[in-house]
Amino acid sequence: MKTFIYTLIILLFSANSFAQEVTKDRYTVKETHIFVERVSKKNIILEKGSYLKNGKLDGKWVAYHTDGTIKSIAEYQNGEKVGNWLHHDQFTGKTFQVSYDQNMVASIVETDKTSLVIED
Repeated sequence: MKTFIYTLIILLFSANSFAQEVTKDRYTVKETHIFVERVSKKNIILEKGSYLKNGKLDGKWVAYHTDGTIKSIAEYQNGEKVGNWLHHDQFTGKTFQVSYDQNMVASIVETDKTSLVIED
């Protein structure tokens, strides 16, 4: 079951990537990070996050559904997956929490969160 849910989450990310035509990325450089917003053809923000200047993902990444609601919230630290990631399926209304430990999936559980919010 764990493998099925993990595969489903990957497929949801992949399907969204191909379903949306990304026309441009907007970049902002600040101190040690490069911040990026991926934008659709209709100027809708699809994803936000940051890289270290060495090219490794770092910090919070947020992906959005086309209606502007949050699809997923992820966290990277120097290129490694860390903490608890949240993935919301817009069609089923289910939200899954994927916990990472040492850049590996430690657990996947369905949560009772009906919508995702960004916490700083």
